[in-house]
Amino acid sequence: MIYLDPRVRFSYASYYIYGLERLFGRSKLKFRITPFVEIANQGYDDCILNLVVFKDGESVRYSIDFRDPTSLVESCYKWCDIYAKVNSNFSQYIANNIECSKVVPIPPSTAIKFNSWTRQIFLCLFNSMKSIKLGDKNIKARVLNYLHLNIARPCINDFITFPSNCCISNCKSINYIFFISTWWYHDLCKKSTNVFRKYFIKASMDLSFSNNVVFEGGFYTDDINSLPYDVQSLAFTQKKNIKEYVTNTKKSVVVFNTPSVWSCHGWKLCEYLAMGKAIITTPLSNDLPNPLVDRKHFVVVENEEDIKRAIVELIENKKFRKSLETNAKNYWMQYCSPEAVMRYILSYNDQK
Repeated sequence: MIYLDPRVRFSYASYYIYGLERLFGRSKLKFRITPFVEIANQGYDDCILNLVVFKDGESVRYSIDFRDPTSLVESCYKWCDIYAKVNSNFSQYIANNIECSKVVPIPPSTAIKFNSWTRQIFLCLFNSMKSIKLGDKNIKARVLNYLHLNIARPCINDFITFPSNCCISNCKSINYIFFISTWWYHDLCKKSTNVFRKYFIKASMDLSFSNNVVFEGGFYTDDINSLPYDVQSLAFTQKKNIKEYVTNTKKSVVVFNTPSVWSCHGWKLCEYLAMGKAIITTPLSNDLPNPLVDRKHFVVVENEEDIKRAIVELIENKKFRKSLETNAKNYWMQYCSPEAVMRYILSYNDQK
């Protein structure tokens, strides 16, 4: 039996809950209050999924931290036996003398819908009532989070299968590149994330005049004047729903990844791996349990010229592009799928 903390932000935890359902079946998962009262008294963060696994008369406490910062949440860290974290950074922990013996690095995830509307609404009401008993006062946001997941997020199969009308990346006539990005106003993104995304968009636009490249995308906004003046020419005002976004990303011959706020592994990286895309990325800062290797799983770039060179290489060298696609997909299936991640987390206690 597995008990889950009902206060968790469900959309962010959906990847892991789905993995648990796939491994053990829905009947083995129960949202309960009692095992988590201790955390409620010490302080709580709803971007952490706390769970207790009962097996052979024993119980193991797990905290799965999918927050962007590398920091650890003290109340959860003290409570758990295993602290699984997406954006862990052992170099920082050691340099700052931070206790980290419980920390297990895990790969990035994304938000996926997997419940029918009937079950989603039931869980929303059931867990909201239980959260109130634990002192949660932000019920409105919690309800909206449950509803938004089913409205705005895809199923896992939407990432890992190609629609029948999808022009995949070995198309001989047109090299289609699709990339929509947010312009981040956070100070941590001004000299890194935004700059690299600008370079990729500009390089793709420039190449659209040659190499049989068709580029669609840019910095999405419904008000061009809200963007800094020097990137207004890179604006994209056509709103895409999630189905269009996923389908167009699958069609794209290349995709671009760069760590976002706090240099974190974002949802895009998980989604690109699941789709089996030829990924161009800036260097990753945080830990992974299994390394992603330059020119095996993706192409690492560090400046504007690197980005343009990588796009051209992947357009012209179809054999190399195909190898990246295959290796990215294999990595996701072996290490990064919901089942693989949860199997790794739950087996870690047996390895200690």
